[in-house]
Amino acid sequence: MVLSLFERFSQASTLAIFGIVVGFDISYLRYAFMGALIIVMLLFKPTGLVVEKPVKTELYQVLRNKSRK
Repeated sequence: MVLSLFERFSQASTLAIFGIVVGFDISYLRYAFMGALIIVMLLFKPTGLVVEKPVKTELYQVLRNKSRK
C-alpha cells in the first residue's frame, strides 16, 4: 500500500497539481527509492519477511546423526 501511494504521488502529473516542477525524470527517484528500500530490508531482515523453516529430509537426519558422533 505504501509503495502504491508513493508511486501515485511521485508521478509528474500529480506533482504538477501541487505546483512541484522537477527538471528531470522523476522515475529515477522512484528506482533509487526502491533500491534503497530493498537494501534497508536486507540489512534489518536478511531472512526475508516470512521466515521459512528448513525441510527435514532423510539426508538431513543422516547428516545430523553423523555430526553427533
